[in-house]
Amino acid sequence: LLIAALSACNRSDQEYNKGVAVSAVFSDSEDSTTQPEDLQLWFYNAADGQLIFSSPYENSRELALKVFPLPKGDYTAVIGANLSSPLSIEGDNSRQELCYLLDGISPMQAFSASKDFTIDTPTKVIEVRMEVQRFLCELAIEIEGAPDGLGLEVESINTAEAFHPALKGDDGSCGLPSASPKQ
Repeated sequence: LLIAALSACNRSDQEYNKGVAVSAVFSDSEDSTTQPEDLQLWFYNAADGQLIFSSPYENSRELALKVFPLPKGDYTAVIGANLSSPLSIEGDNSRQELCYLLDGISPMQAFSASKDFTIDTPTKVIEVRMEVQRFLCELAIEIEGAPDGLGLEVESINTAEAFHPALKGDDGSCGLPSASPKQ
């Protein structure tokens, strides 16, 4: 009777320890102290680009504790962080259509990463390491000796209206701005 109970517990543990674990790390060391919030994770089928799974997470710690059971196959994982207003997400049912739209100036930097991976042995935990990068444009201007009260007005011309985190460029890297400019 004791042997049957131990094997039942062991089987349960094996079922729990299968799948994909996602870790999000910053590709730029200057961002390493940033605490990303409002994370969104997507898994797409690499063959047809269709959504397999999508879920929001409050922070990277909550995400790191999850193991996602996926069968054998080729996948694309996409992660976005700090995707709060004025950013919005559209077209997330398809890897080719997924985009982040920006309608205004974001009060914080947003991050994204995309990674292709294969599950050939769904009997263990596979780590998918996502190197997140900034994707919003930044402009820093420093004026030395400027009098108090001096104002600076800046206009951004021909910026992209959206960012497509899962589309690949000619060099094979993921993340492309939309072709439609926005002023």
